[in-house]
Amino acid sequence: MYIQMAHTTLSIDKKIYQRTAKRAKKQHLSVSAVARMLLEAYAAGRINVLAIQTVEPVEIREIPDHEITPEMRKAAEEAYNTPRSKLTNFSL
Repeated sequence: MYIQMAHTTLSIDKKIYQRTAKRAKKQHLSVSAVARMLLEAYAAGRINVLAIQTVEPVEIREIPDHEITPEMRKAAEEAYNTPRSKLTNFSL
């Protein structure tokens, strides 16, 4: 049976690569074999990966009540009442 393989290049921190290679060698494996096993487990849903998105810092300032327009109040109320997962772009 022939298994068709795809080829890719991964950028891995040098120290992590060295530690992985050392441990894999003790188990008679290559780093590529370890990567294939992890990718297969991920594709099959046996492991999950947590991704965290960072955003640029935003200046936040308090707006005095007398400066809040009806449009600003309405936008804030709509954002407050909208599930977070549905918010895509919000600005005053």
